[in-house]
Amino acid sequence: MSKQRVIKYVRHPAFSAAQLTSRNPLLDIGEVVFELDGSNKPTKFKVGPGRWNDLPYFVDNIFTLSTSVSNPIGDAKGVLLGQSSRQILEKMLNPYQIPSITGITNNAGGSFASVRTLEIGQVVSGTINVNYIVANATNLLGATPIVVSAGNIFSNEGNFSHSGSLALTLGSSLNPSTIATYNINVSLVHQQGTTSPVSTTFRFYPKLIWGTTAVANPTSSDIIALTQKQTLISNAYRRDYSFQSTGYCVVAIPAMLNPTAMTFTDVTDPNAPAGFSMENLGTITINNGVGTYSYVILRSTYFITASNSILRIA
Repeated sequence: MSKQRVIKYVRHPAFSAAQLTSRNPLLDIGEVVFELDGSNKPTKFKVGPGRWNDLPYFVDNIFTLSTSVSNPIGDAKGVLLGQSSRQILEKMLNPYQIPSITGITNNAGGSFASVRTLEIGQVVSGTINVNYIVANATNLLGATPIVVSAGNIFSNEGNFSHSGSLALTLGSSLNPSTIATYNINVSLVHQQGTTSPVSTTFRFYPKLIWGTTAVANPTSSDIIALTQKQTLISNAYRRDYSFQSTGYCVVAIPAMLNPTAMTFTDVTDPNAPAGFSMENLGTITINNGVGTYSYVILRSTYFITASNSILRIA
C-alpha cells in the first residue's frame, strides 16, 4: 500500500515590485510569487512557468481595463488599471470622505458671526479670532492642514494646525472711509488634495439717520439729535421710514450710497396735507459719534401734526 504525502502548509515567496523586476526570477509550473505594495502587503501575484517580467499578473484578481470609469460608484473612478478586485470593492463600499468646513465665524469688532458688520469710522486692530468646525478631520494631511488667506491684511496668513480656532493678527489697523468688505478664506489640505475656500466676512457700512425735527433747515447737530433712529445700512435706503412724533420728517442718507432718482410714496398719516413729499436740502458733513462722512438730507415739505407716520422711499 503506497503512502500519501500530506502538505501541512504552503509558503509563497513575496518581494517588492523593484526586487522582482530586478531579479526577474524563474517560476516553475504552478509556482506562485506575490508582489508587495508600499505597506508590505501582498496584493498582486503571478503564476509560473516563466520569468517574472514575462508573466502577466493573475487576471482573476487584477483589473486590466485601462479606460476611465464613466459611472463611478463611491471612489472607484478614473483609471483602475493594476488595482485588485478587493481594492476596487473597498473603494466602492467605503468611499473617501473629503473634509469640509462648517460653522465658520469671526469676531471682528464684537461677538462671533459668519458676517460681522461694523460702522465706517470704527477701528479694528490687533487680533481677529476665527472659529470653525471640520467634518472628516481624520483625512486632513500634515501638521498644518488649515490654510488661511485674506488679501495679506493679516501678518500670519498661511498654514495652521487644526484646533477649531484661529488667531489672526492684523498687520495694521483697519479704519476705512468708504464701504469695505474683507473675506477670511479658509481651505483644508487633505489626503487627496485641497478643498475650495470657505469664507467668513467682516465689513464696514455707513449709518443712516431719520426722525422728526421742528427745525426747517436742520444742521449737523440737529441730525445727530435723532440718534434713536440710527441704523447701519448697505444700500437698502429704499424702504419704509417710521416717524414717531410731530415735526418735519428728515432722512439723512450717506452720500456714498449714491441716493439719486428717489421718489416718495405711501404716506400713512391721514392728517398729512395733499402734495406731501420730501425736499432735497443738499449734502452736509456729519460726525455721528463714530464716523464722519457726507449725508444727503431729505426733509418733508410740510410739518406733520400727527405722529406714527410712515413714508416710503421707492
